[in-house]
Amino acid sequence: MMSLGLDLLAGCAIGALFAMLMMHRRSRAAEQRREQYWRQQLKLEREQNQAHIAQLAAIQAERTRLLASHQHTLQKLTENHKQSLIAKDQEYRAAIAN
Repeated sequence: MMSLGLDLLAGCAIGALFAMLMMHRRSRAAEQRREQYWRQQLKLEREQNQAHIAQLAAIQAERTRLLASHQHTLQKLTENHKQSLIAKDQEYRAAIAN
């Protein structure tokens, strides 16, 4: 009778250990799923950030190109205006001299 009680107790202990092991495995599997989810989220964010950086680089390159173009146009306009003023000054001086 005593042996039956010990066997029953040992069986309950083994059952409890088995139940704890199964709960641990489920918990670990859930942790792995959560970790995989967050890794995927981080990868997605990294890809989005890289796309934004590429867009910003393209915008900066276009801005630099436009600035250089505008500076070149401004230099040409300034030079043309300067030449026009010189020509008008020469015409004015020639008109006064006659």
